[in-house]
Amino acid sequence: MQTEYDGLGSTTKLTAYNGSSASAQETVYLYEDSVDASRLTSEIYPDSTDTTSSGSDQIKFAYHVDGTRQTRTDQRGTVITYSYDDLRRTQANQVTSLGGDTDGAVRSITTGYDPLGRVAKITSHGNQTDDPDNTSDVANQIVLTYDDLGNVSESEQSHSGVVGGSTPSVQYTYDMSATSGLLNNRARLEQLTYPDGRALFNDYGSSDGIDDLLSRSCRLRETNGSGTILVEYSRTGGGQTVVTDYQQPDLKLDLFQGTSGTYAGLDRFGRTIDHLWDWLVVAIQKLIGDLESRSDRV
Repeated sequence: MQTEYDGLGSTTKLTAYNGSSASAQETVYLYEDSVDASRLTSEIYPDSTDTTSSGSDQIKFAYHVDGTRQTRTDQRGTVITYSYDDLRRTQANQVTSLGGDTDGAVRSITTGYDPLGRVAKITSHGNQTDDPDNTSDVANQIVLTYDDLGNVSESEQSHSGVVGGSTPSVQYTYDMSATSGLLNNRARLEQLTYPDGRALFNDYGSSDGIDDLLSRSCRLRETNGSGTILVEYSRTGGGQTVVTDYQQPDLKLDLFQGTSGTYAGLDRFGRTIDHLWDWLVVAIQKLIGDLESRSDRV
C-alpha cells in the first residue's frame, strides 16, 4: 500500500499493489472546497474512470462555511442532506434525492435532544423531514431515559412506529451505594435487563480487589451476583485482557497459556503474536501473526 499526501498532510491517493504496479488499484481524494483546502470534496474509487471532480462516478461532499457537512452525493446520484439545530448539533440526515435503485423506505433520520443536550430520541422517517417531533410517517424509533447522574437508565426501541406504552425496553441499573453522600463505586453499571426480563449482572470481583477498586468487570453472570458465570476475564497488571473464558460452551481465548510470568500470546511490546482459542484444552483455532518491526501484520 502506498499513500500520497498534499502540502497540508491530507491523503490524496492510496495505491494498492497486487504483485506488480500494472495491477495497482488507486483511490483518489480531492480537496477543492473554496473556504478550506483541507476539506474532502471527492472520493474516486479504483473502478471509476473519473480523474477530476467534474465526473459523476465518485462520492462528492459539500460543506457549510463553518465546516459542517451539507450534502453527500454517491455514484448513483443519491443525495443526503444534513441539517443542524441552532447549536449546530446534527438534527437530521435526509435523502433529498433518490438515485438508481436506492431503497426509499427511510428518507430521514432525526435526532432529538433533551434540555441538558443529551440525545433523547432517534427516529427513522418514511418522509423527508428535519423535525425530530414529526410523527406523520415514522418507521422506527429509539427513546433514551437518563438518571440523575446522566447515565442511560432505559432504552425503548420501537421496531415499527413511535415509542409507546407497550414498546420493548432495555433497563440499566447502576450501583448507587454511598457513604456520607459520596458514591462508593462511581455509579458503575451493575445490571442490564432485556425486554423479556432476562438480566445480566456485572461482577467486579472480591471486595477491595483490583477489579473492584477500578470498577472493572471481571465476570458476566446471569441474573445477580451469585448467578451462573457466562464469561470471565483475566488481565495483565497494565489492564490488557489476556484470557476470555466462556464457561458454558467451555471456549477460551488464551494469550497467557499457563506459564507464570510470561504471556505466550504477546510479544515484548504487548502485541498479539499467538491468538489461541482453546476448547476442552484442545486448540480448535490458532491464528499466528508474525509482526514486522514496524508493527504491520504479515
